[in-house]
Amino acid sequence: MDLQEITDLIQIRQYAANTVNNSLVDRSVVNLMNDITMLLDKKIIDLLGSPGFKEYINYDNVKDVKANAIKLSNIKSSIGKL
Repeated sequence: MDLQEITDLIQIRQYAANTVNNSLVDRSVVNLMNDITMLLDKKIIDLLGSPGFKEYINYDNVKDVKANAIKLSNIKSSIGKL
């Protein structure tokens, strides 16, 4: 899994988003950066959803992690433990 590629794309996406919000940039460039931002979002999402990345983050355990998060944040269940 190439985490550097994902990190680089996220940094480029941040630059493109910042350019869109810069009032000194010409409208044609803003339109281009908007388009690029959407394409980068799609690419980043595709990489994060890839089997290789899911394996890297051990995605098979997501149900257990969610259940544990709910258990830890459930106020009612923790009141009896105080």
